Amino acid sequence: MSGATDLARLTATIDTANELMLTDEVKMMDVGDGVMRPTNAMVMTNLATQLGGAMPYVSVAAGLAGTQSGTNFSVLSSAQDEYVNVYRNESGTAVFVDSYPNAQAVRETRENLDSLEEKLSPYQNTTVGMDGGDPLGVFAGRDAQGNLLNLMAFMPDGTIRSTPLRTFMVDGMGGTTMEDVEIKGWGGYVFAQRDANGDLYAVTGSRSDGSFYAPGVGQGGASKILHVPFLGQSNIAGDQAKPPLSVEPSGWGNLMFARGVATWSAADNPNTPVNREAGGFQLVDLVADAVETRANGFADAYKARITNTSRFSPETPGMAERILISFSGLGGRKLTELSPENDGASGRPGARTPGGHWPTLIDDIRRAKAAAGAIGATYQLPGWIFDQGESEGDMTMYYGGETLLPAALVASYTTKALAMVTEFDSTVRGIVGQYRSIPLFVTPASYNMLTSTAWQDVADTSPLVFMVGPRYQMASAKNASNGLTGSAQEWGDEIHYNADGQRWIGDMCAKVMYRVLNEGEDWQPLRVLSAKKVDATHVDLTFLVPRPPLVIDTEFLAKARGFGVSIYGGTLNVPTDRQYATAAAIQSDGRTVRMTFPSVPVGALLSVGQAFCELGSYNVAAIGTGPATPNGFPTFTISVTGDLRATLKPLTDEGAFLLSSSNGRGIVRSVAYDGANTVMTGEVRELTTPFTVGDALSFRRLNTYTNFRDSDNAMAINTFSTGPRAGKLYPLYNWACQYDGMQIQGA
Repeated sequence: MSGATDLARLTATIDTANELMLTDEVKMMDVGDGVMRPTNAMVMTNLATQLGGAMPYVSVAAGLAGTQSGTNFSVLSSAQDEYVNVYRNESGTAVFVDSYPNAQAVRETRENLDSLEEKLSPYQNTTVGMDGGDPLGVFAGRDAQGNLLNLMAFMPDGTIRSTPLRTFMVDGMGGTTMEDVEIKGWGGYVFAQRDANGDLYAVTGSRSDGSFYAPGVGQGGASKILHVPFLGQSNIAGDQAKPPLSVEPSGWGNLMFARGVATWSAADNPNTPVNREAGGFQLVDLVADAVETRANGFADAYKARITNTSRFSPETPGMAERILISFSGLGGRKLTELSPENDGASGRPGARTPGGHWPTLIDDIRRAKAAAGAIGATYQLPGWIFDQGESEGDMTMYYGGETLLPAALVASYTTKALAMVTEFDSTVRGIVGQYRSIPLFVTPASYNMLTSTAWQDVADTSPLVFMVGPRYQMASAKNASNGLTGSAQEWGDEIHYNADGQRWIGDMCAKVMYRVLNEGEDWQPLRVLSAKKVDATHVDLTFLVPRPPLVIDTEFLAKARGFGVSIYGGTLNVPTDRQYATAAAIQSDGRTVRMTFPSVPVGALLSVGQAFCELGSYNVAAIGTGPATPNGFPTFTISVTGDLRATLKPLTDEGAFLLSSSNGRGIVRSVAYDGANTVMTGEVRELTTPFTVGDALSFRRLNTYTNFRDSDNAMAINTFSTGPRAGKLYPLYNWACQYDGMQIQGA
């Protein structure tokens, strides 16, 4: 018999057993004419129906004697696992037709079915052979111990092979069925799956003409959707990262919902996301909308790593694993508004409404799982990404709430962040049916030392949290134009990042997620582990260095004051008496840096990353007016004697930078040398206060940072799109994490 018929017969005989009430107590009575009749009239009627009119007899001889040629009859079987055998009278000869199991066999079959794990579901495995052939795709089921229970292979010639179909346990395979039906004009054997409502949402199998059909299955095997949700505020939303770079599909085959990467909307069921229209959740190619987020940079870079390809591969794999990105946060929101606490919907007096970012995140995950099933793909959620913390810079945990002292804010943020991580893991694993924990990857705020400190404390406490590292090395959105012309043209805010910066952050996140999930690395970022006073003017900082050696880099990033390291507290006040390091020297172990300070007072605390540029002392030689910009904005010029182009190169490589003095403050957008002076030009509208001749100048990057990095040589996927670095790969070095208030041992 064919496999499908075998499986159908197994199901039918179980149903027959139920209909006939086959228990050990059912009796058959010989009424004297050679016919065996059950004592229950209903059973007698069902017997005739189920056995196709094959009435029971006491023996084969009695059956032949009591029937005409061409008529079926049945005889009770003496076999241990059988109930009756069916024969056909062919001109006085008994021809065996079929047999049916008895109650014991039915019970054993049901016990075998019930013993399987209910949540076993089909998965793809192209490494298993079938009768010596190499299958195109394989569906296999394993028990809790990992033993292969059954196998069905789709062969390159369009055939389906099974060993055998009768052991392809229907109920134990997560609602998967094997049927002989016609679907949408094609039929034959099909492999179908239904949702909880009974609706068919995926079909694979062979058509009537013998060709192979499977949505999302090609030579690389069945497709897999890896969903990575994002949550956070403006610097994960990509606010002001214009113009977008990923406006066309990249070819890596990654996905977003039809409604876009950003799924939350104040105008579309913000607090009841389950009511959003289903049409917005079809899966489409991942592209940037009005801004460049880290979505494309992350998805493409992670896809390249898990498929062992690179930006130089002649073909990018469109199927296999496909990364789905969704984002449910909003710029300017606090942790308490984005987390399960959902302060926006709390009804708290003063809370910003409407809230709903966390419920949207959870509903997006449900939608993603269903969307994957709709295209015949498997669904997994390997991890999620969080970026938030600038909003707590007002020293409150709630919008309009109580102002906290630094230590209290760090403690409160840490506690709430840990609760959010635990809530996500337990809730989402229940939704997607994953047994393994789901890690969180964090890129903490660069403009708030307290929340970045809290996230490092969270990562030290929770095994679910991994710090990717800081993002201060990215260029500011002061280099991002809104794309409009004339008086409507604007630059972004310095707290945000330009389009290259966003895509670059994504590449960094992909690197770390791959090392944790796929290589099993117990990742920690470049960070200070301890600070120890050596003598009255020296402190040793011991770093954890992911990829040695440790480097003090003042070429890619301009030298920061104190290399980004300062001390305060004890007999010092903050910030007026903050001391910055005057020298730094890497010690022989390659991970300790000896920092020199004017003095190390008793009780001093360490601050890493709270510093701007320190490029020497220069004075304003002349002030002038430059030509108007292409959009008609007037400009100013500041001249300094001598050629400073090499000194300013780390700043001009990024683009715009801040120029300040005790009198003036403005943004510089171009630097030139006229043979005698360095001429810096900016727009008058960005001149906060005017300079005067003789002013001592300070040059600054647009966010705080350090000069410490490791030697990570991981290759990026994308290159810089504009500026002096255009065409160069994003460097994936790990820069030192920011941390505030570390106790200095011995101080």
